[in-house]
Amino acid sequence: MANLIANHSRRCSYDLVVGVGGGSMLDMAKVASVATTNPGDVKSYLGVNMIGKPGLPKILIPTTAGTGSEVTNIAVVSLAEEELKSGIVSPYALAEVAIVDPSMSTTMPPITTATTGLDALSHAVEACMSVLASPLADALALEAIKLIRSSLPIAYAQPKNMKARHEMALASQFLLNPRRPKQTS
Repeated sequence: MANLIANHSRRCSYDLVVGVGGGSMLDMAKVASVATTNPGDVKSYLGVNMIGKPGLPKILIPTTAGTGSEVTNIAVVSLAEEELKSGIVSPYALAEVAIVDPSMSTTMPPITTATTGLDALSHAVEACMSVLASPLADALALEAIKLIRSSLPIAYAQPKNMKARHEMALASQFLLNPRRPKQTS
């Protein structure tokens, strides 16, 4: 799918990419953006700082509260032909604009609310457990866990509850995971 999106983006003359959806859709918008200005197969972008030039400007609008993809420099892609799921990590994957409107998540089925909320929870727990965590990362991750614990059951049971949806959207934004600088000798 990622290569299909990249090739389509290169054939068309776009000025802007707007991604609307869950984390996977937003990641594909990032691929569409960078593929327009960078040659090669998407596989060549996998890893850290493998993209040579900025892509088209991107506006990312999440409809779930899970990955926080709209505010990260990471795009997770699945390359079916290689049976590979990996990440593109680049400052060029960051959106120029992220529009986070909790009302966009009110039409999710309860099971999607639960699974994306648990995804956000797993990211927050992972941030706490990271050997690269910093006190700031820990504070943000713990606040995300607290918000998810109190808001996810409500968002699941009452899909139109805007307070719960707002808190879930906020919790997914805490997943930026500021990392401790590497120690030098």
